[in-house]
Amino acid sequence: MSEREAIIWGIDPGSTGIRGCPLGEMHVLEAMIHPNRYHAEKYGAVYWDHTWLVAEERRKRTPMTGYLYIGQNVQDVPQSRRGTVSFRLVVERILTLEEILANEEEHIYIPPWRRQCLLGRWPDGSTHDPSPTWIKTSHISILSRGYSPREMGMDADFVRRGVYVNDLDWR
Repeated sequence: MSEREAIIWGIDPGSTGIRGCPLGEMHVLEAMIHPNRYHAEKYGAVYWDHTWLVAEERRKRTPMTGYLYIGQNVQDVPQSRRGTVSFRLVVERILTLEEILANEEEHIYIPPWRRQCLLGRWPDGSTHDPSPTWIKTSHISILSRGYSPREMGMDADFVRRGVYVNDLDWR
């Protein structure tokens, strides 16, 4: 096992209550792999937002390896990959909400469907809490197989919310 640190977090439209937005209000493309991979390929990177806060000390450890846990409700992956860690990516930066708001040159990496998470405003004009953590990623690739959270001695809720691990160098 490598001594490098990696981060695992999840995407799942069924888990949107974690961020405080009502189920069904999350834009469907936010919790899909292919649109985000396309954005990263087109612009060189893509930002994902999350609700957990990352300590400054850990934010400075980038770049690092990241892995995505695919929830049960993600529409554009095969059923066999749901409920597993199935994608590897490079985490280039982790920014706070304040940092990303101040760095307008980084906004090109935020897909249009994720902008409401930055601004805290739904398309209908109602408001919600903006996401406090922004993870800039590139090089999103599918792993040769999916890894269940149990294989890491964790449960899915823990992994979905974000966890640091020793990089297992999954390919």
